[in-house]
Amino acid sequence: MPYFTKVPSDFMVVGDNGALVTTVDELDTGLSQYLYRLNEWTQARTFAESFAKRFDSAHLVSAWQQVLSAQGGQ
Repeated sequence: MPYFTKVPSDFMVVGDNGALVTTVDELDTGLSQYLYRLNEWTQARTFAESFAKRFDSAHLVSAWQQVLSAQGGQ
């Protein structure tokens, strides 16, 4: 699902899965882009799903294990 926000977010990449909007007109334009061009909606959804996998439990545990190993922990 496309993501619209007024401020930058770690979960949204402009053009890949959403847009920054500051006015109602910009929101209307962004929504129209994704609602009337379903291929763009699908691309945004696919990007968001792959982006979310970076934050799943397995990836987070692996990242922490690497940090701990680098610090001499286990």
